[in-house]
Amino acid sequence: MIVHTDYQASSADDLLGYLDRGAGLYTRTGQLASNTDVQTFLDASERHQFERQLVFSPEYGETMTDDEMLLAARQTLSEFFRGHPSCRWLLAVHRDTDHPHVQVALTGQRHDLYLDADDLSALRQLAADQFREGHEQNRPHGRSLAVLPLAPWIADVPTPGPLVLVLGAVVVLAVFAGLWIIGREVLSRVGWFAASRSGGWVLPLRIITDRRPSRFAGWLPHIGIERRSTLFLGSSGAGKTNAIGHLLPQLADEGPLIVFDYKGDFGAGDFDRPTIRFTTSGWNLFNEVRDEFEIREMCRSLFPPADDGDFFLAAARQVFTVVCIYLWREADEQGEDISNADLVAFFQSRSRLDVYESLGSYTDLDRSALDPDADRQAAGVWASVQQVVTDLFSGFASSTGEFAIREYIENPDGAVLLLDYPIVQGESAKPLFRWAIDWAIRWSLADSSTPCTFVLDEFDRLPRVRRLDDLVNAGRSTDTRAILGVQSIGQLEDSYGKGRASALLSGLVQQVLLQSHDTSSLDHIQEEMGLDDAPLDRSVIQRFKPGECVVRLVRGEWVRGRVPLVGSITPLQSLTRAFENRR
Repeated sequence: MIVHTDYQASSADDLLGYLDRGAGLYTRTGQLASNTDVQTFLDASERHQFERQLVFSPEYGETMTDDEMLLAARQTLSEFFRGHPSCRWLLAVHRDTDHPHVQVALTGQRHDLYLDADDLSALRQLAADQFREGHEQNRPHGRSLAVLPLAPWIADVPTPGPLVLVLGAVVVLAVFAGLWIIGREVLSRVGWFAASRSGGWVLPLRIITDRRPSRFAGWLPHIGIERRSTLFLGSSGAGKTNAIGHLLPQLADEGPLIVFDYKGDFGAGDFDRPTIRFTTSGWNLFNEVRDEFEIREMCRSLFPPADDGDFFLAAARQVFTVVCIYLWREADEQGEDISNADLVAFFQSRSRLDVYESLGSYTDLDRSALDPDADRQAAGVWASVQQVVTDLFSGFASSTGEFAIREYIENPDGAVLLLDYPIVQGESAKPLFRWAIDWAIRWSLADSSTPCTFVLDEFDRLPRVRRLDDLVNAGRSTDTRAILGVQSIGQLEDSYGKGRASALLSGLVQQVLLQSHDTSSLDHIQEEMGLDDAPLDRSVIQRFKPGECVVRLVRGEWVRGRVPLVGSITPLQSLTRAFENRR
C-alpha cells in the first residue's frame, strides 16, 4: 500500500480541478458529487485556507472495482479523521497511470488536518487493512475454495488428466459459491420486503451477536425495527449519522418529514422526494398564523420564559408581540402582504418614541413598556427587543417570502423540510431553529390524519426543545415519531436536566447504541442490554468500530452488529455491475 500526502495553505480550487480530470468526484457518502457539493467544499476551503492531498495506491488496485476502492478509501478517512469536525473531503479514482489509485482532496482547520510521521504510519496501516478487507470481501472464493476437500468419489472417476480434474472441481465449487451468494441476496431481499411490508423500517446490519428468539433472522444482513420513535446514541465519528441515513429513503411516503441538519450531513440526494431548505424557502413569520390570538401564541413560543425571570426579556416579548399585531392590522387594512423584511425594517427605521406613538393608534395594544415617562427602563426594554430581533431575524430570516412551516405540515406535497442550520451564523440562529422544531411539533401533533416524522440529529446542540417530550411520549397516538441523534447522555442531561432526560429516554424504547465514551452513556448502554444478562464490558463498547452498535428492540431484545456505510454494495450488486461493464 502506497500512501502519499502533501498540503498547502491555500484554497483547493486547483487541487479539485486536477482530481476531476474527467473521472468524476465523489462525496464522503459515495454519491457522485453535485455542483452544490463541490461549491460547498470550495467555500469551506476558502474559509479555512488549508488543503491536503492524499493518494491511496494499493498493490492490487487493478483487480478492484471503482466502487470497492472508493468504499475502502471512505472507510479509512471516516475512521482516521473521526473527531475532527472541520474535515471535508472529495474523492476520485484514477486509472490513467501505471498504478490505479484513489486521490483525495481534504480541507478543514489546520490542526484537524495535521499529520506527523506517526500519524502517517497509522494512516498507511489503516488504509492497508481497509483496502485488503475490501479486496478480499467480495472475492470469497479467493481464499476459501482452495482448502475445501474434493468429494471422495471424484478420485475413482476416469479423467483425461489431473489439470482437467482440478479445473472441473474449481468450476463446480465456484458455481456453488455463486449460488450461495445469490441465494443469500435473494433471501435478504425477500426478508427486506417482508419487514417493510409489515409496517416497519429496515436497518442494514452485519450481525455479530443475536439475542432474539428467532435465530434464523441472523442469517439476513439486516434487521426489521418498528416504525416508532428511535434513539441513535454515539460519540463523534461513531457512525450515528450514517446509520440514520439508511432510514431516510424509507420515509418517502410518510407525509411530512422534518430533518434538522446541524453539520450539513444531509442533502437533496439523501431523500427520494423534493427538498425544501428552510434557509432558502422564503420563510414568512406572518403566514404561520391565522388571527391575533395565534400571533400571541407564536410570540410566546419565540420568546419562551427565561429560567431566571428576566424582566427585560419578558418586556421585550410583550413589545415584539404588540408590534406584530400592529403590523398585521395595518397590512390588513391596506390589503397588503407583510413579511419578515417589513418587521425588520420597522424596528430598524423607527426610534423608540416613533414606535410608542404608532402603537397608540390602537388603544387595546399595551405600549407601557416603552413609556417615555419611564425613560431608563423603556430604554433597556427597547435595547432588549432590538437585540432579540437582530438575533432571530438576521440573514435568511430577514427576507421576503411566503413559506410557512404550518402550511407545510398541513400539505407537504411530497417534499422534505430540511432545517439546514447556517453554521456561519454561529450561536445566533439557534433560538430560531429551536422555535422551528417546536412549532412543527405543535402542528404535527394537532393533526392525526397524516403520519409525520422528525429526524433530529445533534438536536441537543440547540436550546431546549420544549415540546420534545410531547413528540416522544404522545406522538404515537397521532402517528408522529422522532428519530433522534445524540452524542452522549451527559450532554442530553446538561441540556434538559436529568429528570426530563430520563423521561425522554423512557419513551424511546427502541435504540441504536454506538461507540460511546462518557460514563453516563456507558451506564445507559449496559442498562439497556440488561445488567443481569452479561452485557458487554465498557472497554468493548469504547472500542466499537465506526458503525458497530447494539440495537435495542422494543420487546427488550438486542442485537449486536455493524451498520455498513451508506452506498456500500452487496456481492450480487458487484457481480451485476461487473457484468454490465463487460457488456
